[in-house]
Amino acid sequence: MDIVQTLETTVASRLIQEALQFVVVPRRSFSDPTVLDHPTEKLIVELLGLEAPQRLDTTSDLVLLFSALLSTTPPTAGRTFGNLTVPLDLMDSARADLAHRAVEDPLIPFEESPLDFASIASLVSGASGVGIGAYVGFVVSGGTPLAIITVPGGMIIGGAAAGIGAALEKGLRYKILKAMGVPTK
Repeated sequence: MDIVQTLETTVASRLIQEALQFVVVPRRSFSDPTVLDHPTEKLIVELLGLEAPQRLDTTSDLVLLFSALLSTTPPTAGRTFGNLTVPLDLMDSARADLAHRAVEDPLIPFEESPLDFASIASLVSGASGVGIGAYVGFVVSGGTPLAIITVPGGMIIGGAAAGIGAALEKGLRYKILKAMGVPTK
């Protein structure tokens, strides 16, 4: 029997009562693990059905993105990732602190024999290739923005907890299971 799995974790703040959620798909769980070797926008679109993927170049981009995903009010000016604008003053907020901790602290369960907690920053800094292998894209059936981070050891899908929940309900879970080679019917 060939067992595959995903790992899910939520990183929350009691101060702002908001959360980021991450779904980790270990490399061994993909039906074709070589898809992680050279991630491209096309791969992200085909594998997960996201629209308008945009490559992120630094872990600071991830902090900005996760800060914006936590925000409840759409900003009018700032840095743009696809259809999402990050406000310029956001980096001074508690949301930015939560986003920074989610990227920099060892909070994500990651399978590197044995299972351990790792920071997203350490995972992407150890990844080979150009950039960090991270994309922001939007779930086609609902417009929920997500960060897709590919590293040699697997894939991390992250975003605001409510957004991840909505995306999983709208078909993302089915697409993940399909990428894992699990029959879904």
